Amino acid sequence: MPINVEGFWLTWDSIRNAINGRKVYLYGRSEDWVHKAIPRLPNQVFGIIDRETEYHGKIYKGLKVIPFEEVESKEDCYFVITAGDFDGIVENLMNNGMVPGVDFSCSPDFRDYQALSKIKSHEARILFSSSDYNDVTRARGSKVGGGLFILDMPSGNVERVAVGSFRQFEICGDYIYAVEYVEKYLVKFDLNFNIITKKSLDKPNFCGLAINKEDKKIYLANAGTDEIYEYNLDNLDFLNKRRFSTNELGAEHHVNDLCYFDGFLYCSYFSYCGGFKRGVFDGGVAAINLGKPDQMPVELIGGLWKPHTPSFVDGKLVVLDSMRGRLVSGSPKPITRLSGFVRGMCKHERYWIIGQSEDMYVTDRMSSTEDAVVLNSGIYIYDDESASAYFYVTPGTMNIHCITHLNR
Repeated sequence: MPINVEGFWLTWDSIRNAINGRKVYLYGRSEDWVHKAIPRLPNQVFGIIDRETEYHGKIYKGLKVIPFEEVESKEDCYFVITAGDFDGIVENLMNNGMVPGVDFSCSPDFRDYQALSKIKSHEARILFSSSDYNDVTRARGSKVGGGLFILDMPSGNVERVAVGSFRQFEICGDYIYAVEYVEKYLVKFDLNFNIITKKSLDKPNFCGLAINKEDKKIYLANAGTDEIYEYNLDNLDFLNKRRFSTNELGAEHHVNDLCYFDGFLYCSYFSYCGGFKRGVFDGGVAAINLGKPDQMPVELIGGLWKPHTPSFVDGKLVVLDSMRGRLVSGSPKPITRLSGFVRGMCKHERYWIIGQSEDMYVTDRMSSTEDAVVLNSGIYIYDDESASAYFYVTPGTMNIHCITHLNR
């Protein structure tokens, strides 16, 4: 089992203080890290430890390389790990009574390298939807076409498991519920992606989907009419609908994605004032009190540019500020900012998983930022502790809309 080494990371100043006159050994004859560590500890490094017998007795960077067993009076030594693959070294030191942060630490120089290595090797199965048309002659048609897809991490393999132009979806128990945008269906799959039921929808532009397990209801958002529809979770029968409206301007909010949490429905939209078709993009996330059909939505997060994917993660409301490439919460500081049009997000263990679509609004983006705009579609795995990310490209796909993780 990998060892949690978060307590082993010290700064060079902290390492020098911890040494306190003891002999220093570098543990790992690494061509990448030894030459960086020696100048940080002038006249303090006594030798290099490595398990490879071919190095033993030889001089490297002016220091003799020896096996760990030849170190005398280990309790009077301090060890700086200079090998990127260090789990076994940590275990060996701890088995010999060494205390992390007191008797040894990892070289600060490869902390970022280790964080990236962990991201690149993280194992997960990511289910995502694409709303691409399955017709390459259409503006949003793509080579692969739309559907539901599984991305395997870390191999990067992508498999389409259902064909269609799907927007938001959600897993509930033994079923997957999804909105088919082009054919105008609400679809119920089993976990093997066999279609159990299809419900024909009465108009185009259905986009968002959320599930209320307690009341056994499905909510759908229509981006064209700014209406929220209710359906029965078991048989997909229509139950009711209500308008998303904040004033008298009409159906110009462009509601898109939904999230149900603790008795309220949360909705993202392009314009709270209703000026979307007038070029006003005061987007955000609002809470809808489902028990009060005449009550206006209450905006919780505003000032967003074409946002998507409101979600509750670790008990906190988060949303993607899609055009700016930001993952934000109610705090003034974004969680992160990426370089493309982001849509679709979840969290798997410590990592954020964030989708990126080919940017159809690149002209608008270029006029508002000096940063390069990344056009590829794909999925980021992002670690907010190290502020580092790895990007999996999804070749042949234009749009990614919704993301979740599956059990392996």
